[in-house]
Amino acid sequence: MAGSEAALTDLSTLDDALDHCHRYHATRAEPLRELGHSGQAQAAERRALELTAHPIDQSLLRQRISTASYPPSLV
Repeated sequence: MAGSEAALTDLSTLDDALDHCHRYHATRAEPLRELGHSGQAQAAERRALELTAHPIDQSLLRQRISTASYPPSLV
């Protein structure tokens, strides 16, 4: 296993411990997107957006959500 798949495997071991952390979900979104799991990537970014109150992080996440290559039905 290499690259994005390995990253997701490693990240999955942290699900319970970091579910409350917006950076965890934002980090998960990238390998999900790279592997073609657009719906899951968008859900991770939306979860990150829900969890952060920091305006800069919110802006970045909104930008990523709006410019990502998601099917129109998911945006």
